[in-house]
Amino acid sequence: MRRIALLAIPAVLGLVAGSARAECAMPGPALFPDAEVVPPAPVLYRFELAWTDPPPLRVEGAQGPVPFTVTDVSATDAVRVQEIRVAATRGSFTVHGGAYEAPVTYRIDAAWRRPAAAPVVEGVSWVEDAWTCSHSRGLVIEARGPGVVAFRAEWGGGAASAIVPPNDGYFWKMMGGERDPAALRAFLGHPDCVANLIPERLIGRKDVRLFARYADGSEVEVELPRAAAQPETQTQPETQTQPQTQTQPQTEREPESPGGATWRIAVGML
Repeated sequence: MRRIALLAIPAVLGLVAGSARAECAMPGPALFPDAEVVPPAPVLYRFELAWTDPPPLRVEGAQGPVPFTVTDVSATDAVRVQEIRVAATRGSFTVHGGAYEAPVTYRIDAAWRRPAAAPVVEGVSWVEDAWTCSHSRGLVIEARGPGVVAFRAEWGGGAASAIVPPNDGYFWKMMGGERDPAALRAFLGHPDCVANLIPERLIGRKDVRLFARYADGSEVEVELPRAAAQPETQTQPETQTQPQTQTQPQTEREPESPGGATWRIAVGML
């Protein structure tokens, strides 16, 4: 699936258009954290399309089954979000049915600590594209930081909220390739070939606060860029000049794909 690099922030810097060509891919369930080391009694998150039949979850330790609780924290009817609290305090355990039904083993480290610094935002973009099979539409916040298992976004001072994956690219983890666990991407909208990760009425709102969640159950707010105030405009005395005709250079436009074009606009937050 071809993508166009996101632009920098915080001001509106430009508009990029390009063709969107890809083959339909079936997104699968994503389990976080992706790292193998977790604190005692860790909190995990599982994201999957709601219309699929979820594989049964099972947690096994060295001595047999490990108790766990599952809480549905979904914000939409399209994507199922489960918070999994595992009652394991030492050793290791394996989660079955968490991601593509492949077992994932975690090792408990009593010395585990949440990172001292919050994730650092590298870019904020409005993404909107459409092609033959699907479309993307939403606010995308890219950041870097280790250990994040989910993002919690809230609007209107907490009147509305949603939990989204720390990186929506993990819906396609089965397609292989190396992934950087510190590379974060909060997609507040509809990612390509998935579904609405947040309610439709919230897509496009920039009065959002973002919180990074960790495997110890804690969270920390992520500092988002805000649009800089516009400088005052000074009025210059009028002078009479002869009108000049400017010739605009011609630019070549890449032909659109049958499914439409891809547009990405870098934005600053309110």
